[in-house]
Amino acid sequence: VLPSARADAATGPSEAADSFSMLYDTTKCVGCRACQNACKQRSNLPPEFDGDALYDMPKDLSANTWTIIRLYKGNDGISFVKDQCMHCIEPACVSVCPVAALEKTPNGPVVYHSDRCIGCRYCMAACPFGIPKAQWPEPLPLIQKCDFCADRQAQGQEPACSEVCPTGALISGKRGGMLAEALQRIDENPMYLKHVYGETEAGGTTMLYISHID
Repeated sequence: VLPSARADAATGPSEAADSFSMLYDTTKCVGCRACQNACKQRSNLPPEFDGDALYDMPKDLSANTWTIIRLYKGNDGISFVKDQCMHCIEPACVSVCPVAALEKTPNGPVVYHSDRCIGCRYCMAACPFGIPKAQWPEPLPLIQKCDFCADRQAQGQEPACSEVCPTGALISGKRGGMLAEALQRIDENPMYLKHVYGETEAGGTTMLYISHID
């Protein structure tokens, strides 16, 4: 059993263990982008077309794309990787916002209040993951980012992205349970790297990752 699998250390503070969380397993992702499309449909985000203007094919996170499936190519192999707000346990974006436009909710999501925002964009500079994006084409650009489907969670539903995942690459639940599941998979299958990304990074995040390559 991994040292980090100890019951007293795996979940961190009790409030973090009880917050909503999601686990992404790269070994199960087939790159179908169902999660990406579900996010846009739920949030009413416009498409970012490919060069032929045929279908939605964003190249990066933006004000109109809150989650994206990337293809990672490295010396150790290839893998799909889902990118979105990590919903940090102690989010830097929240700490620097002078008007509380960004809020860490008790259930886990980091949400944005556009009616409070003054457009300083300190959050964009502070985020270690480069997540908040501005609506640059707008005269008064607001910040846009994944809100972890906070409205769906409040109604007892899971995020739109994990709900539609056909392979189980995305699962959701309490952070303590997701972390325990990640550690169990790592312990039982040697193909995984012995590391849960998000367990301690940036002080811990509610998005957790396990992978077969670094």
